[in-house]
Amino acid sequence: MIRYNTIRHWNTISIMRYSIIKQGDNIFKRSNNGFFIKEPRNFRNIFNLKNIISVFVPKNYPNSVTKEYTKFSALSLIGTISGTIANTISTQLLLQALGVSNGVATAASATINWIIKDGIGLSGGIIYSALVSTKFDSEPKRQRFRSRLFFNIAYILEASCIFYPSAFLLIASGSNILKNIAFLAASASNTSINTSFLQKNQSNNLGDITVKMGAQKTLGGLIGTASGIGLSLLFGATPTILLFTFIPINIINVISLYFSTKTIIIKSLNPERAEILMSNYFNNGTIFTPKAISALESFIINHRSKYDIKLIINERLDKKTLQLTDDELLNNNQNEKFKIISRNNIIYLWFIEEASTNDIIKGLFYANKYRHTLEFPSEQEFEEFYIQLNNSEWNIDNVYINSNFIKLENLV
Repeated sequence: MIRYNTIRHWNTISIMRYSIIKQGDNIFKRSNNGFFIKEPRNFRNIFNLKNIISVFVPKNYPNSVTKEYTKFSALSLIGTISGTIANTISTQLLLQALGVSNGVATAASATINWIIKDGIGLSGGIIYSALVSTKFDSEPKRQRFRSRLFFNIAYILEASCIFYPSAFLLIASGSNILKNIAFLAASASNTSINTSFLQKNQSNNLGDITVKMGAQKTLGGLIGTASGIGLSLLFGATPTILLFTFIPINIINVISLYFSTKTIIIKSLNPERAEILMSNYFNNGTIFTPKAISALESFIINHRSKYDIKLIINERLDKKTLQLTDDELLNNNQNEKFKIISRNNIIYLWFIEEASTNDIIKGLFYANKYRHTLEFPSEQEFEEFYIQLNNSEWNIDNVYINSNFIKLENLV
C-alpha cells in the first residue's frame, strides 16, 4: 500500500511517499528515503481477544507457569465472583437489619453502629497474625482455605442479622472480625501460593504472576458486584428473596474454594510434608513428588501423624517445660546443628541458631527415622536420601518450621 504524505519544512512543502508495513501487532511506515517510523497500535488491535486475555495472564502464558495455573485461576475466578455476589447480598441484608432501608434507625445511630463494628473488627486481624504468623509460609493451602471459609462464615453472620436486628452490633462486629482475619490470612499466604506456579529453576516472573492474579480478582469482583446488584434488581431485595439467592451462591463459593485450593502444589517442605515424604522413603526408598504429597496432605484440618510418637520442634526451654542433661540427648554429636531427646513418647527436636537448610532437613530425617524404627539412620543413609531429594522437583532452599531457634548453651 502506497500513500503520500505532505511534510512542511520551514517555508517549503515537499511530498513524501511511504509504504505501510505490518509486522504482528506493530505497524511501520517506510519512507522513500529508507527511514522506518513505528505507528501506534490500532484500537481494533488493542481490543482483540488475545490482547484482552494478556491483561489477566502472565507473559508467555502458558509456558511461563505450571500446568495447574489455568485450573486454579478458573476456579478462583468462579470463587471471587460468587463470593462478591454473596458479600453484596449479605451487605443488603445487613443494611436492612440496621434499619437504613425502612427508616427505623436514624442516620446518626446507623453511622455510629457501623463505625463501631468496623473498629472492633480490626482487632481480629491483629490477634490472628500474632497466633499464626509463622504458618503463612509453612501452610499456605490451609491458610488460604481457612481465610476464604472465614469470609463465608462472615457473610452468613451478616445475612442472619436480618432475623436479630437488635443484636446488630454484636453480630456485625463478629462478622467484621472474621473478615479481617480472612483478609490478613489470604494476603499473607498469596506469595507462597503464587510461587508454587513458577516453573522449576525460574523465579523472574513471580511479580508478573502476582500482578495478574490481582487483575483476575479485580475482574471477578467487578463481575460479582454487577451480578449481585443485577440479581437484586431482577428479583427484588426483600429478605426472603435475598436469602434464597444467598444460599446457593454461598455453596458454589465453598465448592470452588475447595477444588481451587486442591490444585495448588507446594514444592517446599514443612514438618507435615517432610513426614509424609520421609515415611514413604523409609518404606520403599523413593522420593514422592510434590504432586503426590499434595494429594496426601490435608488442608482442611490439621495434620494427623501416622506415628504414635509425637514430634515437637523447637519447644521453648524454661523451668516449667524442659530441663535437659547430656545423658538425655539421643544425638550427642557436638558437630550436629540439631539436638533430639525422647521423653514420654514424644520426640523433641531443636535446631541451633547456626543451622542451615541442610541441617534442618537432616534433623527432620533423623527424628522421623527414629519415630519409624526407634533407631537413628547412618550418615550414608541420609546422604543417599539428600542426593535424591536434591535431584527431585522439591525446592530445598527453604524449609519452613517453628522459628524459635535456640542457643547451644541453653540446651544443657
